[in-house]
Amino acid sequence: MRRLNDVLENSLIIECNTKKDAKDFLKILHENGVRWQNHRDDLLETTFWEEGKIYYRVDSFKKLSYGGRKCFQNHNYEIVKFQELNKEDKMNNKMTEVAKILGKELEEEFMIEGKSAKYMLTEKGLLYRSLGGWNLSVIDMLQSLLTGKLKIKWTPKQGEKIWEVLPWAKSPIEIKFYSDSYHHKLLFERGFIFKTEQEAIQNMKDRGWII
Repeated sequence: MRRLNDVLENSLIIECNTKKDAKDFLKILHENGVRWQNHRDDLLETTFWEEGKIYYRVDSFKKLSYGGRKCFQNHNYEIVKFQELNKEDKMNNKMTEVAKILGKELEEEFMIEGKSAKYMLTEKGLLYRSLGGWNLSVIDMLQSLLTGKLKIKWTPKQGEKIWEVLPWAKSPIEIKFYSDSYHHKLLFERGFIFKTEQEAIQNMKDRGWII
């Protein structure tokens, strides 16, 4: 019996003989953060199954493609029937390691420079918050974070030493940040709080508050 993790690591092709098999397999993939490669549809909404058999492949970026047997036969992929999979197994999840690389914890909210939404990393991948709740973000955004194309916006932590700038002050003011303080949150959201004294001084110069 093959493990679900083999589907991801070894590019196995999964053969589904019935629509029920296809739906069950896609449900498992959905729970493990897999998305369609070229479709915006949710994995739970469509299977693309028609009369006969359908074959699925998950790539290393957890993107799913589908087709007939001939689509994959010429690439020497191993084909495994859905019934031969260990349904109780879970894919080896690497998101905890990804979060550590980016300096975050799983389910810790953060912002990305140049973006207005809030984000978090979970076992399912990178999520963003909208009016409808948390949604899975496109894989390209996570890749951009890992390659440095996008950067996580610095957010002060509870009790962290920070530097506050005010128009009437002659220099930045060193304070401690308190996340439950409305005043501190407001200052941060409006760009009056900085991680280092040097950044704060440069900001005051840019505003023309000091020379």
